[in-house]
Amino acid sequence: MDSFIKDNAKWLLTVVFAAGILYAEFTNFKNVEERLSKKIRVISSLEDEIHDLENRIIVLETKEKNETN
Repeated sequence: MDSFIKDNAKWLLTVVFAAGILYAEFTNFKNVEERLSKKIRVISSLEDEIHDLENRIIVLETKEKNETN
């Protein structure tokens, strides 16, 4: 067993570091996904507000048009 570790120490360290890098990338991907989900919710909320404001503008313009006629 000791000779196996001595002969393959470089490869074992490479595997350990690769596993660490993969774990870090996975964790980073999870954080990116959470941030994107939050931004999508904010954008959706803003789109709803814009739609409501557009409807209010239409109502006000229609009201103003009816008052002048």
